[in-house]
Amino acid sequence: MGGPHSQNDRDAFTVEIVFAVVTGGLLAVVLFFALAGPVLFGGLGGGHEATWVRTAGAVAAAGFLLRVCQVLWWQPRKRRG
Repeated sequence: MGGPHSQNDRDAFTVEIVFAVVTGGLLAVVLFFALAGPVLFGGLGGGHEATWVRTAGAVAAAGFLLRVCQVLWWQPRKRRG
């Protein structure tokens, strides 16, 4: 298992990385706008808009990281048994 990998193995891993980053980015965008949308587009008022947007950004970042870990770490282990 420690030997050199074939070009097909390297290509497959590159595709998995791109898939993880793209789906993680899409999830982050959806999470951010789902949470910050009312503040950004609705003008909720009050003094908590900045806090709400920062919280939405933190949740979006966490969603991105979880998705990337899921695709690159947890899913390959499930496939191997």
